[in-house]
Amino acid sequence: DNPSLSGRIEDVSVPLCVLSALDDPLLSWENVAANEGYMHPSNLSKSGSGNLMLLLTKRGGHVGWPMGWNPSANKWAWMNGVVLTFAKAVDLARKENMN
Repeated sequence: DNPSLSGRIEDVSVPLCVLSALDDPLLSWENVAANEGYMHPSNLSKSGSGNLMLLLTKRGGHVGWPMGWNPSANKWAWMNGVVLTFAKAVDLARKENMN
């Protein structure tokens, strides 16, 4: 089996939030999406069962998104907030579907 996610990420069966910065110096956004074909962000958003949330920011970095005048004080606050909001929304949706 090919361990690559290529061709399979659009079929993810559980809620998945992919957060990446276009200026990440280590991992290109093209590892997550592509300029054309089925991995283009607009095609990924139309495919599958709606479980994939692809968030691409213009700037960011590899391990965080600096915030404010003193980025080292805020560390990973924005990134953690996005992921926490996503997780809470998934949890709420599951609870509502159980009722």
